[in-house]
Amino acid sequence: MLGVHLGSECIDGYAKCLRDGDQQMVVGDTRESRGRGIAPRIVGRAVRCKSDPAAHAEFIKSDADGKFYFLEIASRVGGAYIADVLEAASGINLWREWANIEINEGAAVRNIKSLRKEYAGVILSLAKQESPDTSAYVDEEIVYRVNKRHHAGLIVRSPRLDRVNELLDSYGHRFAEDFVAVVPPPERPE
Repeated sequence: MLGVHLGSECIDGYAKCLRDGDQQMVVGDTRESRGRGIAPRIVGRAVRCKSDPAAHAEFIKSDADGKFYFLEIASRVGGAYIADVLEAASGINLWREWANIEINEGAAVRNIKSLRKEYAGVILSLAKQESPDTSAYVDEEIVYRVNKRHHAGLIVRSPRLDRVNELLDSYGHRFAEDFVAVVPPPERPE
């Protein structure tokens, strides 16, 4: 299961990077970092691309030791509905902005202003059902329902970070009961 949320710190940072023509950016990913900390520093040093301005970095926080571990850095918009979460929170569509930069040969062409300054989050899981039914999840903060075979997912948005956290925590427990599919790893030959 994946729970991700973005706040105004990330949104404002993205808009500033585009306004200044600085073509390196990361979208924040965890509650603890909220768009600050190690991820932006690593991306800032590792990705200095003029022809491919969208970039992201992924980290995972260990439950065992509380440390963050690097997973991926890529010169593209992040997956796992990150672009959708950012758009829900801010109104900024990363794919559209990336296309605008590419069309204009890497130059920022206009000021980007957040249409909203809210918080958003996603919960996403492989599902044991081919077409999971999320209709029992009725909170008004739900702005998107994932429609993909064997996937259950919701994007929520609220002006309050604590409400996004509350929903994601609650949905995590409910998803575990309602949808989560776990596939054991294949056996290794001796």
